[in-house]
Amino acid sequence: MEQQLGIELKRIPYSEGIGPAIAALVGGHVDAVITTPGAAKPQIDAGALRMLGVMDSKRFDLFPDVPTFNEVLGAGTDTQLRAWAAIAGPANMPEDVKAQLVEVFTAVAADPDFQQAMKNQGIMPSMIVGDEVSEMMMRDDEMYAKLIKESQ
Repeated sequence: MEQQLGIELKRIPYSEGIGPAIAALVGGHVDAVITTPGAAKPQIDAGALRMLGVMDSKRFDLFPDVPTFNEVLGAGTDTQLRAWAAIAGPANMPEDVKAQLVEVFTAVAADPDFQQAMKNQGIMPSMIVGDEVSEMMMRDDEMYAKLIKESQ
């Protein structure tokens, strides 16, 4: 984003996690924080914080009035970061066990109560399984490797 816009942002590391960074933002000690919507949702709901943009290719369903960074920054910018969690097992897991686990976790993820519980936390759940997960992780790994290399 800095390269695309020709700006330089001051990075302040919070090794204790996003909680202290959000507290610093609410306290007026920093001007902005990059975080997941779920981590900031309580402060957004309370009116203490305002979400400025979404780092995705589409708007976030829970905050439909918040534009994407690409909408705000204009065509030619490609500001996308995703937060994800995956369930993994050993490489030599028997196929029948893998199939059973995929079936169970797919059913849980599709359950309306689970979907609502995630949304209540500011998380928009999506379901990808099998090789798609590995491919997504590899794409993200390549993106972060490039960002790290370019920042050095």
